[in-house]
Amino acid sequence: QIKEEGTTMASLFRMATFFSLVAPAPAFTNPLLLTRELNREQNGLLRTFLGEEDYNDKGGYDYDELFLSPSEQSRLRRRSVFDHERWLKHRSTDRFFRNLGSTPRSFVIRGLLDEVTIIAAFCLFLIIWNEALLDGWTDLAWVRHEPIESAGWIAGKLPRLVLPALPFSLSSSPLGLLLVFRTNASYARWNEGRQSWRKIVMKSRSLMLMADIWVEKKGSSLDFDKIKDDGDSTSIATKNVYKLQRLGIASWTLARALRKRVSGSFDPDEEYEYELRSRLGAKSADKILTARNPILRAQSDLMRAVNDLPELDDPERAMLADSVNTIGDLCGTVEGLYTSPVPLSYTRHTARFLTIWMLLLPAALYETFGSSWNHLAVIPVTAVLAFLFFGVEEIAVSLEEPFSILPLENSTEDIWLSAEDIVESFAAENDVSNQ
Repeated sequence: QIKEEGTTMASLFRMATFFSLVAPAPAFTNPLLLTRELNREQNGLLRTFLGEEDYNDKGGYDYDELFLSPSEQSRLRRRSVFDHERWLKHRSTDRFFRNLGSTPRSFVIRGLLDEVTIIAAFCLFLIIWNEALLDGWTDLAWVRHEPIESAGWIAGKLPRLVLPALPFSLSSSPLGLLLVFRTNASYARWNEGRQSWRKIVMKSRSLMLMADIWVEKKGSSLDFDKIKDDGDSTSIATKNVYKLQRLGIASWTLARALRKRVSGSFDPDEEYEYELRSRLGAKSADKILTARNPILRAQSDLMRAVNDLPELDDPERAMLADSVNTIGDLCGTVEGLYTSPVPLSYTRHTARFLTIWMLLLPAALYETFGSSWNHLAVIPVTAVLAFLFFGVEEIAVSLEEPFSILPLENSTEDIWLSAEDIVESFAAENDVSNQ
């Protein structure tokens, strides 16, 4: 009835909330749990209204098969970290022909084989339809044969699959704008994700540097059990070293939890768990692994590590806390990019526009290549154009989710090594053995 009467989505939500409120109350009275229960009922009604496939956009895909596809696995090879030699190669004057020669190995091209095959098959169908049925065809001996339509009951009844070039000339500009805007939006997301991660690394470094400078070499005795289970030291300087070490581990843990959040299957659970246990210890690692929100838990541990630093003035501690909050904001930015794509209506319309345009293009090119043998030149020309046009859209989709092609493992390891260097430097200056 809701569908038939065309009720708006906002009204649908209001109705769901109303029916949830007037329904028999559950056994709990916690407002947070009550709100969660209302949201669950609203989502269930929305799923019924939209249909399961449109609600969760899964559509019955085998996600293990998708993950193992060449186009997805190629993302692991795009995590380029440039040095001087790679920049020299990147700027070399032979880059044009070198990149042209590597076309068969391009993962973008290999990922488009299905689409281009369909376009080429449609071109062949169009040629067979027009040549064999309507116009006549030429064999390998260059003997002209009459079309099938010239005899029998179908004579004059079949349409010729040819289109004028004018509609494609008029629609090429809107298609170009769609592709440009799509690519620019995806690049902006990639750049924002890259910059956010770099800021997380730099803020983590700054946090450790400020703590290194401000922590006094002599301070009050601290609860050593909170620092390291297997440590024992009577030196205040040694305890400060462990406090700095705890701060560095906490900053790395936050970045590592964020990397796991935005990497999905590209970051195996076994590797993630092993790294946490080997660097945090079993007890601390279990707290992160079992947390409902590991990123929030890691940020809380980082704030506690800041709070436990000894002999800090209030302004200094406030600056460190502000750095932690900034890192948390950057984590929120990264999570927002990961969970919210470019508006799906824009992406889908661009894909539909491009697909229809490429499917109909052979009909416009048919007359142009009339001098070729049975118009067969339409097939390779259309296939090349399909690779070029679909390739632009493929690159845009590839950049839209940037974190599986960014070298995040280098960023997280950079935080760990920077913290390690600072702690070792502090320990050396205070004649403390750091282990």
